[in-house]
Amino acid sequence: MKKSINLHFVHSYGLLVILYALNISCNSILFAQRYSTTFGLISELKASKNSIGIMSADFNSDGIMDLATYGDTQVRFYFQSADGYSFQPATLFVKRPILSGQVAKLNRDSYTDIILVVDNPASIYVYLGKPEEKYYLAFERELNEPFENMLVADINNDKKADLIFYGKHKLGASVYLGNGNGSFQSGTIILPEYSFNSFIVSPLHGNGINDIIASNWITNDVMIFSGFGRMKFSEPAVLHCNGEIGTMATLLLNADFIPDLVVGMADADKCCTFVGDGFGGFKYSGELILGYPQDDICSEDVNSDGKDDLLILSKINKSMNVLLNDGKGNLAEKIPFYAGRSPIMFSILTNPGSANVDVAILDTANTRVRIIHNSDKHNVNSQEKLYATGLSPSGIISEDINHDNWYDIIVANKGSSNLSLFLNQGNGTFAGQIPFDLEDSPQYLRYFNRKDSTAIVLATNTHSDKIAVIEINPRTLSNLSYTLPTLGHPEILDVRLNSVTNNLQIYALEKDNTSQKWTIIKFDKISSVRFTEEYFNLTASNTSLISAAIDKRNNNSIDRIAFAAYNKRQKKEQVYLSQISFNERPLNPRLIYSLSAEESIPAIIWLHDLNNDDIKDLILYFGEPENSISFSLSQNESTYTTVRYNVRQPIQILSADRLQILDIDDDKIPDIIFENNFRKTIELCYGRGDGTFSQPLRLASTGNIGGFVLSDINNDSFAELIVTEPMNGILKIIQLNY
Repeated sequence: MKKSINLHFVHSYGLLVILYALNISCNSILFAQRYSTTFGLISELKASKNSIGIMSADFNSDGIMDLATYGDTQVRFYFQSADGYSFQPATLFVKRPILSGQVAKLNRDSYTDIILVVDNPASIYVYLGKPEEKYYLAFERELNEPFENMLVADINNDKKADLIFYGKHKLGASVYLGNGNGSFQSGTIILPEYSFNSFIVSPLHGNGINDIIASNWITNDVMIFSGFGRMKFSEPAVLHCNGEIGTMATLLLNADFIPDLVVGMADADKCCTFVGDGFGGFKYSGELILGYPQDDICSEDVNSDGKDDLLILSKINKSMNVLLNDGKGNLAEKIPFYAGRSPIMFSILTNPGSANVDVAILDTANTRVRIIHNSDKHNVNSQEKLYATGLSPSGIISEDINHDNWYDIIVANKGSSNLSLFLNQGNGTFAGQIPFDLEDSPQYLRYFNRKDSTAIVLATNTHSDKIAVIEINPRTLSNLSYTLPTLGHPEILDVRLNSVTNNLQIYALEKDNTSQKWTIIKFDKISSVRFTEEYFNLTASNTSLISAAIDKRNNNSIDRIAFAAYNKRQKKEQVYLSQISFNERPLNPRLIYSLSAEESIPAIIWLHDLNNDDIKDLILYFGEPENSISFSLSQNESTYTTVRYNVRQPIQILSADRLQILDIDDDKIPDIIFENNFRKTIELCYGRGDGTFSQPLRLASTGNIGGFVLSDINNDSFAELIVTEPMNGILKIIQLNY
């Protein structure tokens, strides 16, 4: 008996649309060019607590792709609007718990139909679509076997959708032939000698007859069954893989238009690729080392270049990965994205007649559906671009490395002990990374550009006692790398040229782990890799240094040093402002200014002119319990007026590179941008020109980022936000709404 079921709209579930900055779940995507990915907004939909799967189709027949999740006794629809990023929820109630779901066209009308496997007992439910966003139960049949996996495919080539059931714990595959009206015949067992954990139906011979590609769970081999029609198949050709086979996908790897095969390993960190010969045979072509097991794989042309790319979901690694096809048989570039705390399944969301490929990921831990949209649907000011880096990227700088008047990017990869150089292509997009190996793991970067010859990058790590130096030829990109030893915990204060010899000078703050004293060490280059060293005492007796900043004076040889220290004798925290000459013999600096801070110690210090009077002012960050920023405006060389900056939310800044001072709105007044670790946001405070600032505005939500920088990479007079994500191994570029 046919039973009509209306869709009950649930107005309580709204759409959360966010500008996603540093925690990425991803994938659906428009690649601006090879090696780059352009993102639009990320939509988040609330899913039911017990959702176990996700489907995509035009469920309401309006020509726009929709989404649906299923679990327990309901299917929850999300009807997509014409704007591409808002959704109207609705619910279809089912009388038994749902085990699995698929969409298909089962009859001759234009509406999308739904096939569900339900429990107690395991049965097939078919819901046929009809106008007015309604589905009705048109067919049900009990399964004569325990349910494991279901596939919808035309296995007998009669142009009617059939159902195929297979699994590790059964022999053969059960086929329920479709009648073309939403009903199905009784099950028939095929290939009874084998047990399958992955199953693909696809024509491999060019004759239009479907063949079978299946993985044998017992032997962990891939088996190719050539089809003869009428559900007759040949003896299998066997492809060997080392390890447990997870999922598989067919795709066009090269330009011969013959289906090829990618096999994901469930217990290893790799995929195996096989190139098809057009006659049902495959030749092993290589391995893709991914670093994680694969749980869900599909092929899709994500960058609209006419080549099939590969999308891989890893539950263990909590990542979605896009592997770009170079058209020569290689999946050359791996781009990983954070997929949520517990991603279990994803679905492609492509509108008919559109080249846009969006991806929806079901995250059961957060009971969310995360949708990553193509940027060309949305305001360009919200787009994001992603690039693969090395392992655990942290520090980041943006400079014109090759002197072409376009800002490039260098990333410090702490996990892989190298640097990644991304050259600007002249349009705000970047080529794939160029690596430079280092002896130590880099964490923080400093840059100095010798416009006459080389670009110099310096890298430090809080857990190392060395400074890594790389000199890069801007024309050839050849490099010379070496290290400079310190006593420990080096922090680059300044890089400059010797006024006499024009050789490189490097000033670093270091801590003697034996004496616990802080000094400034000056490295003066005398040959290609040789430096002289001079040491300058910084702290007075009975003090312990917390932070320091240097003010380079260009008009004479006298610099200023600002540093925070704890006075053990007076039991006070103080800020010292001292002057020191680096071109004379070492001398102890003279305390000329002290600011007591009884409640907490200034954890980080910056020196910057905040009110355009050509005198550097003090910016102090106080850690716990205050978690605030104060500004001390300079009246002269020794007099300061302190303005405590009060905000509605506490501020937590982890390191000096997490706060940057620049004129973001081109009004000739310095603004402040910082990462607030408390709120997991990057925030902007507009300067007023008198040393005071606006309340912070949230530019982007963040996760665990390695570093950030703002740079006008496309020369449009507006800076882009560039961040690194250590967990995902990506560089992200975000265009902001100012």
